[in-house]
Amino acid sequence: MQVLVTGAGRGGTNLVAAILRSFQNVVFDSGTEDRLFFTKSKLPSEYGAKLCTENPSFSMGNIRRMMKSNPNLKLIFSVRHPIDHCMSKIVRGQPNSNPLSDSSEIHGSPDGSLVTAIDAITFMHTMRRDLSKRYPNRILVVKMEDIILDLDNTIAQIADFIEVDHGTIQEDKLFDNLKNRHHKKRYGNKLDSSQINIYKRVETAYDGFFKDKEDYMDQIKSKLADVFEELKYGI
Repeated sequence: MQVLVTGAGRGGTNLVAAILRSFQNVVFDSGTEDRLFFTKSKLPSEYGAKLCTENPSFSMGNIRRMMKSNPNLKLIFSVRHPIDHCMSKIVRGQPNSNPLSDSSEIHGSPDGSLVTAIDAITFMHTMRRDLSKRYPNRILVVKMEDIILDLDNTIAQIADFIEVDHGTIQEDKLFDNLKNRHHKKRYGNKLDSSQINIYKRVETAYDGFFKDKEDYMDQIKSKLADVFEELKYGI
């Protein structure tokens, strides 16, 4: 089994990786990400890791090369409601002086602005569409909302995709396998349903960060309209 969890950061990739780490018979990288993924021409026969599409080496050419040279490699794309996804990226990517920030950078994360957040999500969905057409049997799309609201069925879907046995995974066991320290600090050992449809709570979400930024919502809706329609997300 060879599997890579990917998608744009803050879109559920850590949760998908934690699910895979919870399967007893899956060999999955112990680190947060395998940033050397694209330096490996041939992957081990048993391989699992996560790498977000913001990684500088993540390109169409590189991922197609890896899929071609590793015919057993499967990809799991974690996706999220586009507005919620952008909102999370912008807030958590603020300069490290901001109490809402996850960034270690004094000027904030590269994807922590409206434009760069939209660009990062657009890029990820471009990758997803291309690879889904080229390798329809080797790509699985998992919605973060489904992990939170329907964990058991999402676990079964992932296990079937990578062809492994699975049992019931309790939430506390899932979070034992979560590697992102910011995520664990913020949510503890519980799946947080408040992370769904954040865009409907613009006035209060993230301490009111977006309450005077209606133009942000309009631009996200305009730029990512195709994603809303394709993945059947409401606006």
